[in-house]
This record gives sequence, structure tokens and C-alpha cells, in this order.
Amino acid sequence: MRTMVPNAISLPLNDDEFDALMQQDPSNEVGFQRLMATLQDNTDLRTKILVLPVHLIETINRYAFDYGKAGWEHTLKRIFSRSLGDGLDQIPK
Repeated sequence: MRTMVPNAISLPLNDDEFDALMQQDPSNEVGFQRLMATLQDNTDLRTKILVLPVHLIETINRYAFDYGKAGWEHTLKRIFSRSLGDGLDQIPK
């Protein structure tokens, strides 16, 4: 896990958010799976804190809403709606 990332926010994940993030298989590092692998790498498994680079918020939003019925919207909303809002586009303060 990366501890110091410029322009990043620390998001403490609850158990459900953490489980949704960790259930994704990161072995296929293409597209959505690559995003999930990056997010998993940026998550402390002990504290369940995700260090989220701000530039990835746009990517999360795009995967959630711009690719039709790929199934990613539900997963990403489950992980991020509490922190980033329903539109997955708000930077927490």
C-alpha cells in the first residue's frame, strides 16, 4: 500500500465497502480490473483505509456511468457512494 501520495485523499472503508473492493480478482489487469487492482494496492488491509489519488475519481465515475450495463456501476457505488456521493464525483473534505 502506498502511504504518501500527492493529491490523494484517505478514505476509511466500512466492512461492506472493503469487501466489495477486495472481492474483485486483480489478476486480469486490463480496464476495470486494472482500476480495481490499483485501488486494492492503495488499501491498507489492516486499517481498511484507501489512499485514493484524486485523479482516479474521474476514472471511477466513468466506469460507473459511461459503459452501459457492464455491472461496474453497482460495485463502484457500493464502494464509493458514501464517500464520493451518488454521482461518485465529490471530493470529500
